[in-house]
Amino acid sequence: MAERKQERKQTIIRLTLRLSDELDKMIREEAIRRGTNINQTMLHILSNYFKFQK
Repeated sequence: MAERKQERKQTIIRLTLRLSDELDKMIREEAIRRGTNINQTMLHILSNYFKFQK
């Protein structure tokens, strides 16, 4: 009998933030530097922040 992996359903949440022009510019420049979009850049930044805060 073949085992089936149980798929975890991931919930996606849309979040709106109010940022200063300066912070917006820094995030956009970082995304360009990384060659990724803003969403991927923010996920990376936030994941690293919370990893290192523990």
